[in-house]
Amino acid sequence: MFSRNRFQNILKFLHLVDTKKLPKRNDPAYRPSQRFKPLLDFVNRKFIRFYNPRRELAVDESLVGTKGKTSMLQYIPSKRSRFGVKFWMLVESVTGYVLQMDVYHGKRFDPTPAKTLQGTNVVMNLMKRSNLLGKGFHVFADSFFDSLNLVK
Repeated sequence: MFSRNRFQNILKFLHLVDTKKLPKRNDPAYRPSQRFKPLLDFVNRKFIRFYNPRRELAVDESLVGTKGKTSMLQYIPSKRSRFGVKFWMLVESVTGYVLQMDVYHGKRFDPTPAKTLQGTNVVMNLMKRSNLLGKGFHVFADSFFDSLNLVK
C-alpha cells in the first residue's frame, strides 16, 4: 500500500506508448484515445479469454466521469457523472461482466460507414471483436441500437 500522493505521481508519469511517435492532432491518423489504446486492447483480450459468457448479453453505453480536458468529453444528463468519456460495452446480462469495450471518440472520429446506423456498427464491432458473432448469443440493447440489420 502506498500514499495517495505516490499513486498520483506514478499515474502522472505512467506512459503506455512513446508519445513522440504518435500522430499529431491535425494528422488524419490521430485518435484521442491513442495514449491508452494499448491498455484498452490488452484488457479486451483478457476479458474474453478468461470468461465463458452465458447466452444473454447486453450492449450499452457507460460514462466514465472525468474533470480533465479531452476532446472525447461527452455530456449525458441521465448519467450519474454527467460529463465524462463514453465507452460502448458488451456485457453479460446476468453478472454484468464486461466482455468487450470500446471508447467513443466523438462524431469527428466516428468510423461508422455511410448508410449504416451508429448503433448497428457498435453492436457488430463489439460482437466481432469478442468472437461471439453468429454463435447463438441473445443480445439485448435499448432503442438506440435497434435496426433491421441487427435483426437479420
